[in-house]
Parts: sequence; C-alpha cells; structure tokens
Amino acid sequence: MSITDIIIVPAVALVLFAVIARWTDILPAKAAFLFLALGLLSCSIISIISISRYIFSGFDGFPGLAIILGIVPLCLLSFYLVKAFTHPAIHDVATRYTPDITFVHALNERGGSDNPLDRPAQEREEQDTYKLKSLVLQGSVDEVRSQIVDYAAEHGWRQLGATHSALEYAVTTPLFRFTDDLRIELREEGGKTVVDARSVSRMGKSDLGANAARIESLFSALR
Repeated sequence: MSITDIIIVPAVALVLFAVIARWTDILPAKAAFLFLALGLLSCSIISIISISRYIFSGFDGFPGLAIILGIVPLCLLSFYLVKAFTHPAIHDVATRYTPDITFVHALNERGGSDNPLDRPAQEREEQDTYKLKSLVLQGSVDEVRSQIVDYAAEHGWRQLGATHSALEYAVTTPLFRFTDDLRIELREEGGKTVVDARSVSRMGKSDLGANAARIESLFSALR
C-alpha cells in the first residue's frame, strides 16, 4: 500500500465529517464549508498524484485506494470549479429592482455573519447579469398564490411568513445544507397576475447560479 493510499483515508474522512457536521449542526455553516473545501482539495490532489503514477506505470496492477476513494471528491471539486468560473460571483438575484423586493420575515433568522439583505438595489442590479424578468400569468392572485404554495410544499421549502400578496421561504440545499432566502411577490395588473421574486444566499460570495436557477424553475412550473 502506497503513502497516497494511506493518507487518502483521513482526507475522505474530513469530507464526510464536514457533511455530517452540517446535517447535525455540530458546526456552523462557514466552519463546515472550510472543512469540506479542505477535504475535497486534499482528496483531489492525492487522487491526481495517484492517477498520474498509474498512467505512467502503464496501468500496471491494481489502481489503488487513493484513486478509488479520491475520484468522487475530484469530480465533485471539478464540477464546482467549472460552475464557479462560468457563473458570476453574486449571491443575490431578483426579477425587479424598482421598486425593490424587500424581505420581512427572513430578517428574524439571519445572523450578523450572514450576507446582508439591505444592500442598495442599484448596486445589486448592476452586478446581476442574469437579467431575470417578471412573470405575467393568466388567473387571479389567489390562483397563482395557491400554485406557488403547492410547488413550495413539493420541493420542501420552509415557509417563513406570508400575506395575500407575498410569500417568504427558506430553501435548504439537499447535500451541504446551505440555506437561501426567497421572497415572492404577486400583484394584479390588467386582469392578469404579475409574479416577482428575489433569492439570496445566507453565506458565500457566489451561489454558482443556484438562486437564478431556483427562480427560473419556479417560473417554468407556473407557466
């Protein structure tokens, strides 16, 4: 057994610890993310070294534990690096900036280390390259609101608060348990219902496109 086969075990254990720590809230999100990043990077480096040795040896013999255990973290890290380079480094997107979409209920859950919700609308709009648009639908506000509530329940969104014309949700990612806040506003206009939304990550400079994709998926379902 090579040295890389030995040291890959604690590196993989670090990744698993980071995921478990998020699921059980042993560590705060930022601390768990640092452990996760360190574990993925360590596994990837060890895996690349082992793969290079295996290739240069002419694929002789058993690939080794470092390649078998390290290939998944390597692919995962590569996937997120590609997304990081192909998506803008923003974490706050909206379909409308004038008038601004302002959170109400999410403020009760956010801590001092979370991304702020009160950044100027003009600043956010200038950085937002997704250019999402409001959705105009046939039907009343009540009908569209009911569809949104059903969609949110199907996707496991946790409702933070609601009024007749606005809904706020906390959306948690399935694997690493990162939480984003989503506010949806509805208004009647010309016999139709206009839907606007804003989605903001609680931590991280870049959301890797998750917030925009969430709004686009919701709007696609409503259409």
